[in-house]
Amino acid sequence: MDLDESGIFAEPVPDDVPDYDGHLALIGTERMDLGTMKKQSRRYKSVAALRDDLTMMLRNCMTYNEPDSIFFAVAEMIAVQAPAIAASAIAKFGGAAATSSGGRSKKRARR
Repeated sequence: MDLDESGIFAEPVPDDVPDYDGHLALIGTERMDLGTMKKQSRRYKSVAALRDDLTMMLRNCMTYNEPDSIFFAVAEMIAVQAPAIAASAIAKFGGAAATSSGGRSKKRARR
């Protein structure tokens, strides 16, 4: 299932987006996008760590963008569907998949 059919989260937010990095600093987070998550997928030691990065990406988007924007709408749709997908993955891969949120390398954030 492709949660981001529009590709909005496929790559990092462009560096020229006004005050995006300032916004991330204000909310205490970092850049994240699905492309980065895919590149580092072998580094995730748990489904929970992957879920944490997805949650960070969505939080970045939903706190930066206006609720009536396409970015917010897509993030909201992903946020609604993602928990069921994560629960399914945790059930499939066992309890060890949900034990920690460590094991990822810190990189970038998304919208």
